[in-house]
Amino acid sequence: MNAPDSTTAILVLGFLWTGKTTLIEALSAELTRQEKPVTIIINDSGLINTDALRLADYETTAITNSCICCSSIDDLELALLKAKDTGKTIIIEPTGIADGTALSNLLRKHRIQWKTVSLTTWADLPHETSNNIQDIQLDLAHVIGITHWWSQETKIWLEEKYSETPVFLIPDISKALENVILADEDPNVFQSILAYPHQEFKEWWIPEKHERFPNTSISSQDVDCLFTTQWLEAIIDQLGPNLQRAKGVIGWRAFDVTCSTWFIQVIRWKSSDQEDFLTVIVKNPLENNSLKQMCIDCLNEHQDSTNSFGNTIVPREWKLSSEEIQQQTNKLLEQYTEYMALDQRYNELEKTYETNKDLPIAQKMTELKAEMQALWDDMKYNNPFIWLDYKLKAYAHLPEKKVTTIAELRKHCERETYICHKRLDYLNKVLKEKYAIDLQDDDSVAPDTSLAELLEKSSIIDLSHDESFMKERLAYEYFSLNGGTNKRENYVK
Repeated sequence: MNAPDSTTAILVLGFLWTGKTTLIEALSAELTRQEKPVTIIINDSGLINTDALRLADYETTAITNSCICCSSIDDLELALLKAKDTGKTIIIEPTGIADGTALSNLLRKHRIQWKTVSLTTWADLPHETSNNIQDIQLDLAHVIGITHWWSQETKIWLEEKYSETPVFLIPDISKALENVILADEDPNVFQSILAYPHQEFKEWWIPEKHERFPNTSISSQDVDCLFTTQWLEAIIDQLGPNLQRAKGVIGWRAFDVTCSTWFIQVIRWKSSDQEDFLTVIVKNPLENNSLKQMCIDCLNEHQDSTNSFGNTIVPREWKLSSEEIQQQTNKLLEQYTEYMALDQRYNELEKTYETNKDLPIAQKMTELKAEMQALWDDMKYNNPFIWLDYKLKAYAHLPEKKVTTIAELRKHCERETYICHKRLDYLNKVLKEKYAIDLQDDDSVAPDTSLAELLEKSSIIDLSHDESFMKERLAYEYFSLNGGTNKRENYVK
């Protein structure tokens, strides 16, 4: 038999919602810290690979809308061959319903040394059940990780059952990356997993019959509306206990839902031509077009009665992708830089004019004022996200003017004659009415809350897709009188 290839791989297994992608984020960050290159092969059953979006900081190969342990194993093989002999550690994440046998056989076939890290939670533990996906994943493991709601009893049970396999308690990844480690947690757990030796080849495994959980996908184009978190909650309520998982994209955010647990992440790199979409993984198949009918029912309920949605499902033309949001913010920042340059030039001329009442200087000052006014008139803040994002970035280099927290935003907008006071007042009025959020109340929003954190709240993002809010907001923002620009002059507190 030929010697093993020098290429190494990490196969990360785990049932739905055990934290595979989150662990891969941590392992990739640690490998990068060690100056070891990494390439990730990641599989998702949805229309768009949201897990790959989360790992966009690393080199990734996304295999989408299929399963690499059966229907798309050829795609995995091509990706493996491409990654071999590159000096990079290959990390593979299949879907949660992959038991890992076919993938292990493929790694063995190509003489790749690998270790399998299998994740489980107390809720997912098979407890001696037979022919179960979680059972097989744990049987194949070189390393076992316990995530979410673990206990020492869980660890002891696993160590007794899998006596030759090391068992690690995986900390809350977000806290671990901030060096917040609980007493029972290993602060070097990710280094320990990476340091555990890659295994020599064992026997060939015979894959069990593939247990399938049906999945159904729908895009916003299918129902010609924008998706919102409130709409998603209604769909999940209708699916009830049949739902195993829901994944997708709303606006420029990826979401991942299992039962009552939500993960939502802002995706600022979402392309302008990418539709919102929803993929649901269910225990029992849905009837044809039933997911689409659920969407239509929610739309009809919204149109026919007053309900908790408010006016949140809006026509497509109101939609701005994250790319368009970023373009508009960047344009505002460029305009601000240009405005400040004109303002500096005006101030210099004004000082000169004080000592030299020269008519050409006065004429130039008048021209500069007109140019500054035209530039100010052209600076448009088309939704609250753009306005707040602009405030955060425009003054970041000015310590005395920076707007990075709620307290600084309040101070920046405190002068009642200031147009930003009107913008904040209107935004806050709607936030209080719709979401019971009061930006001016310390008990509702702490003064030291970062503006970046506020921008990630679904309320700010959903308001940007709220037709009723947007129409009223833009009626203030684009108010014109006698052919002139009169922003917010029609707004009364």
